[in-house]
Amino acid sequence: MIHHEPPDFAKPTRLHAEGLTLGYGQRIICRDLSVCIPDGRFTAIVGPNGCGKSTLLRSLCRLLPPLAGRVCLDGRDIHQLPTRQLARQMGLLPQSSQAPSGITVIDLVGRGRYPHQGLFRQWSDEDAAAVSQAMAATGVTALAEQEVDQLSGGQRQRVWVAMVLAQQTPLLLLDEPTTFLDIAHQIDLLELFRTLNHDANHTLVAVLHDLNQACRYADYLIVMANGSIVAQGDPVTLMTVELVSEVFGLDSVIIEDPVSQTPLMIPRGRCPRPHTTSQAGTPRTSV
Repeated sequence: MIHHEPPDFAKPTRLHAEGLTLGYGQRIICRDLSVCIPDGRFTAIVGPNGCGKSTLLRSLCRLLPPLAGRVCLDGRDIHQLPTRQLARQMGLLPQSSQAPSGITVIDLVGRGRYPHQGLFRQWSDEDAAAVSQAMAATGVTALAEQEVDQLSGGQRQRVWVAMVLAQQTPLLLLDEPTTFLDIAHQIDLLELFRTLNHDANHTLVAVLHDLNQACRYADYLIVMANGSIVAQGDPVTLMTVELVSEVFGLDSVIIEDPVSQTPLMIPRGRCPRPHTTSQAGTPRTSV
């Protein structure tokens, strides 16, 4: 069994959760989760399908109220913060989003500026510059006047990312941000996230499916399985053959990525199934 060090709440980070029980109705997904999101770092939440990754992320951004425990931002329960105040601190890219019918790309990206506006502050040059920068960073400038519902899945995904970037929050939470993207655009987006983290000191939390991409681009991993946090820490020290076997059921080899010098998991195949003994005494694989 892989063990992990519990979060150090003596020195809490800006965003942290304590003793979370999460679920939908009577269906419990996660129990007793505690985690500190490292400030100024790129955290990836990884694990097999259905393990609770997106459920944890939804709770961290207040979309899913906990059944027990609490999520805190800057020492306050996140559910006690005014919505606009929270939106100035935290941007969210959900797993799936539906744009209003007929809305153009530039108008949708512009909605990311809503938290910065108010009764005495309407659209400004600062807003226009933020939208322009976000669209350029995600490669959607040429699509500005097109309707979002006429775009391909990959194009729409980049537009939604642009809207979150236009929000210009110090915390970015991203639920499967590379969904629908081809490999080139996946890399473009992950490189952008790393730049936002390293150069602009944004704190990022992303649910990622590709373990090797998580190890290459994130500098902190939260590994989940069966609704629990199995391990968390630096990918270089965390990624082991034993962890991959326990969490993903894969027999693997871990080598150093020759490009990034980060852990690279090479799967051999599924871990061997338990053996039983036939009546003749010959070991056989159970089915």
